[in-house]
Amino acid sequence: MKRLAPPPSRKASRLTALGLALATCAVRCACAEPTPPASCAPELKSAAQALAEGRIEPAAAGFEAVAADPSLPGFARSLALLGLAEAHLARGDHGAAVATWQRLAADRTLPQLHLDRAARRIDALAAHDDAAAACRAELPDLPAPAATFHVAPDGDDAGDGTANGPFRTLDRARAAVRALKRAGGSRLAPGGVQVILAGGTYPVTQTLALEPEDSGVAGAPIVYRAASGQTPVLAGGLRIKGWRPVTDPEALDRLSPPARDRVLEADLTGIDAADWGDPTAPANGTSIAARPESTGCRRTGRRRPRPRPSSACSTGPSSSCATPGTSFFWH
Repeated sequence: MKRLAPPPSRKASRLTALGLALATCAVRCACAEPTPPASCAPELKSAAQALAEGRIEPAAAGFEAVAADPSLPGFARSLALLGLAEAHLARGDHGAAVATWQRLAADRTLPQLHLDRAARRIDALAAHDDAAAACRAELPDLPAPAATFHVAPDGDDAGDGTANGPFRTLDRARAAVRALKRAGGSRLAPGGVQVILAGGTYPVTQTLALEPEDSGVAGAPIVYRAASGQTPVLAGGLRIKGWRPVTDPEALDRLSPPARDRVLEADLTGIDAADWGDPTAPANGTSIAARPESTGCRRTGRRRPRPRPSSACSTGPSSSCATPGTSFFWH
């Protein structure tokens, strides 16, 4: 039998998407001017940003303050309640999330689309909890392991896997477990083996494949687990840093004036990535194209940008592209 650590959560990406959506809506909520005005609920924008950054408590407090303010437009207050429910989910408090959605659904003065969304979220969460309960099984008590290997972000795969010489990767730990099993004639000693992951971030470039040979038995399991009180993170993405405002006059000329101070660019030189994915695939409503071999921009939205031989370009509220692999804009 083997017990595996759960895959990396996608909660962070969902929170980020919601937070950015709320921030955008907060800027434009319930305003009739033809150009985007200053935010009519800056507290909502701040709470959304806190949620996107994973600062749950400040986000929840900010959303509650907006939701309880009768002087604000209903659109802003209902958005705040939706955000508050997501903050409760981030805490793992499903009951509080459901109560918040019910609070929203009971206020018939709020926008109908948000009332409908609250009802859908209640139903979806109930279905999810029922499905989870149906497939949940209590694991047996584990025996004391006969062998232990350690893995740490600052380890070395040339090490011996002890606490003082941890491996660096799960692949190396898996190989050590396999070697131990082969040395015992395809069997492990009673108690089996455990692999302990220290806290920190582990860059992942390929899937960790566990085959039949990586299985143990009830009396000699193979267990991968986090070190006590620590949180290992298996990260398959690349962090892009150095975002800065766009200064290229030609690029700025392609943006609508209200958006010019909201578009950022980043230099991709030195990023350790060979595959930027499908350049036409939308991501959260925004298409990003990055193809080093191209000499101009590809269509990524409703409007087609003029071809450019260098750097990057961005047009309109829903399109962005980058060539030839040096920088791109994301807004």
